[in-house]
Amino acid sequence: MRLSDQPEYLTAIPAALNGDYVTARSNLLPLLSRARAEGDTATICYLLQTMGDIEARSGNQDRGHKLHLEAVALDPKSPLPILLYAKGLLRAFSQPALARIRLLEAEMLLKSGSVNFDSEGLSREWYEKEFYELEQELKQSEP
Repeated sequence: MRLSDQPEYLTAIPAALNGDYVTARSNLLPLLSRARAEGDTATICYLLQTMGDIEARSGNQDRGHKLHLEAVALDPKSPLPILLYAKGLLRAFSQPALARIRLLEAEMLLKSGSVNFDSEGLSREWYEKEFYELEQELKQSEP
């Protein structure tokens, strides 16, 4: 599923950015249902994590964690869901210490050699750049 072709997605993301979490949720839920019906794991993971960040920003941190962890469990051999969780922990949950732990977890998974880059379409270099940028962001968030 190409999210950029989905009207619900095009409504949900600007709504979330503007703090209209009700509209964001109501548009992301049908997309999640469709992605589940299609068996599109990558899209399911992304939508769960996007919704997790929305829940955290709206004050439902427990629900946000649950959604992120569901995404991580769907693709446990990939560092991508862990990286996205780390970013969410910093940006949406305001929990830099937990973000740092998840970042280290993603880095260790990448170093383990178990990542199938061909199936992901992302390179080792891409991950290393993302890890570095998140580390810099974490450093800036420190008092």
